[in-house]
Amino acid sequence: MIRTLRGKILSKVPPQAVVEVGGLGYGIFAPFDAFEIFKLNEEVFLFTYHHITEDRQQLYGFLTVDQRDFFELLLTVSGVGPKSALSVVSSNTTDVLRSAIAEGGGDIFASIAGIGKKTAERIIVDLKSKIGIQPGMSSSYGDTYEALRALGFGPAEVRQALAGLPPQTKDTQEQIKLALKALAKR
Repeated sequence: MIRTLRGKILSKVPPQAVVEVGGLGYGIFAPFDAFEIFKLNEEVFLFTYHHITEDRQQLYGFLTVDQRDFFELLLTVSGVGPKSALSVVSSNTTDVLRSAIAEGGGDIFASIAGIGKKTAERIIVDLKSKIGIQPGMSSSYGDTYEALRALGFGPAEVRQALAGLPPQTKDTQEQIKLALKALAKR
């Protein structure tokens, strides 16, 4: 199983990029916000999920291990395949999605292309016990995400900044301050 890839971006046409690793070009399906980060002929490091079926093999690449793990968690839900799971992961941060699951907010999922009302309800029912958070526990990350997006930062930039925050940082204002410092260094 291929769990990570480091290589050079040869092409990028959402939802797929070609990453050259050791002379081989791998087609990687990735969340749409990753394409803001991908630069042609520059190196990228991706956490991957290798999807194997009877008639094909596909690689899905993510900027953070949290994105990949959440993608894999979505695949445990009946009726959610890799394409739908990728749409969900592309739609928002994993903190916002986890918070929506914990709080029973099916609308956030039902509004995603390829996810209907019944599938949204199934995601919440199936994953509520698996995500291990209580309602409201990570909602401040959602507020921080929205604030940084309102300041003009791209979704991928914001996700990377939030992934680098110390887990003990609970205050939204402190999260924004630390995330802005991280974003300024890029």
